Amino acid sequence: MQSIRKGCGNRIGVISYGKLDPSKRYDAYCVPRPEVAFPVAGGGGTYTLNYQQAEAECSKFGATLATYDQLVAAWKVGLERCRAGWTKDQIVAYPMQSIRKGCGNRIGVISYGKLDPSKRYDAYCVPRPDKPFFHVESCEGTYKFTYSEATAICKSLQASLATVDELEEAWRKGFEYCRAGWLADGSVQYAMQKKHHFCGNTIGLISWGYKDHSNEYDAYCYRRGM
Repeated sequence: MQSIRKGCGNRIGVISYGKLDPSKRYDAYCVPRPEVAFPVAGGGGTYTLNYQQAEAECSKFGATLATYDQLVAAWKVGLERCRAGWTKDQIVAYPMQSIRKGCGNRIGVISYGKLDPSKRYDAYCVPRPDKPFFHVESCEGTYKFTYSEATAICKSLQASLATVDELEEAWRKGFEYCRAGWLADGSVQYAMQKKHHFCGNTIGLISWGYKDHSNEYDAYCYRRGM
């Protein structure tokens, strides 16, 4: 707790109930892992990337194609996406947490096997460990971090919230992501390499200004000293 509230421990700090019986029921606190695979579609829409283009698209995010095993690992921690994508092994697959018609109709990683690299699908990427700048979203979905939570998440990943200059540096190196995230100065911004109707329709850094710290967005983190 950041403030004293009746019914919430009535004090500031981390309120602990101690080590409990694992059959008890509570909510969960998750730490997103930057090495977990994430899906990417080409600028032309769904299923526009051949294998070589998929590799290039991942590189725009400071990432590389995920291996099939990394996609399986991402599925194990909750990733679901009914869109087939390339993996580094040249296997095309997608992860499902629920049974859905038209999405393999089963739970698990649905694989099309190793395919001709000229075929067109989406891509599954993983951030490169040597890249200091990276985006983080909550395991609960998009736009779930307050400013203090974004700060804590970056710290848990041995990083800190990125500055505006660090976001701009990443953008100049080719980074783009149509997701607004907290920066160190309390502003909320994202970076685009091309115009997109739903992403500010401009090229460069798109700023939503300085937001109330209780508002929820994603986070942009930076590992200094790399």
